[in-house]
Amino acid sequence: MRTKRFLVFAAAVTLTAACGGDAGTEPDSGASDAAVVSMPGFSFVPFITAVKAGGSVNFDFPAEPHNVIFERTPGAPADIQRTSNRVVTRTFAVAGNFPYDCTLHPGMSGVVQVR
Repeated sequence: MRTKRFLVFAAAVTLTAACGGDAGTEPDSGASDAAVVSMPGFSFVPFITAVKAGGSVNFDFPAEPHNVIFERTPGAPADIQRTSNRVVTRTFAVAGNFPYDCTLHPGMSGVVQVR
């Protein structure tokens, strides 16, 4: 499953880079101080969420229980255990890519890019 997630992530990053800014100028990173990830059905939306270092992501849990389990990467925040009907915030202190999965629903994955 990790290989499939990496391939999807790599394709998304390539597509994002291909849609970048004008030649000769530095493209906007698209990163903000805060972002929201929702869970309609059995997917994380958006799949890739970009925040600045020190920024936060609000995970908006619906009635259907989900969890957010981060890949063991230096700087990754604490996992979010099974929860529903609430918003849980995680802060990302350092730059990097932080993949995560809902282990309750196979194939439900996402990535936080911290710039």
